[in-house]
Amino acid sequence: MTDKSAIDVHLTPPDSAVRARRRLCGYPTLRGTTTCRAPPTPLDISHDRWMATPTVQELQKRKLTCFPVGQGFLGMSEPMKELMRLVKGQELNHGGNPVARWNADSVEVKRDDADNIKPVKPDREQSGKRIDGIVALVMAIDGWMRRGKKKARRVAGF
Repeated sequence: MTDKSAIDVHLTPPDSAVRARRRLCGYPTLRGTTTCRAPPTPLDISHDRWMATPTVQELQKRKLTCFPVGQGFLGMSEPMKELMRLVKGQELNHGGNPVARWNADSVEVKRDDADNIKPVKPDREQSGKRIDGIVALVMAIDGWMRRGKKKARRVAGF
């Protein structure tokens, strides 16, 4: 069981962490701006098709490539199987993040007759469990698979 206080710390960063992140990324701070490093530029954006049109249009105006990812068995099965392969092969590291651990502990997998799988959430009202981070990870894996599983470039400090 994940310690709730550890989750709260990760969901609500202290003011000093927010200020440090703004300085690091060159965002305005109380004492002006410091541009140590530019924010990362996304290669592409994987998104849920439902109610995404205005956001996708805005992202496309900014010259970002957007890929819809279906939330049913067809859209989630291959990246979910890849996630399971990465976890079983101990190739995935969440860095001890308690929110990631909480989401992973909460997720359930549903299988259809064609052996497709997708992550499903438990009854939220009864359990209080969330799987948003896992769904976001599956969608990111979908984008990674579209690009041919190229290894991520190592960036100093990460």
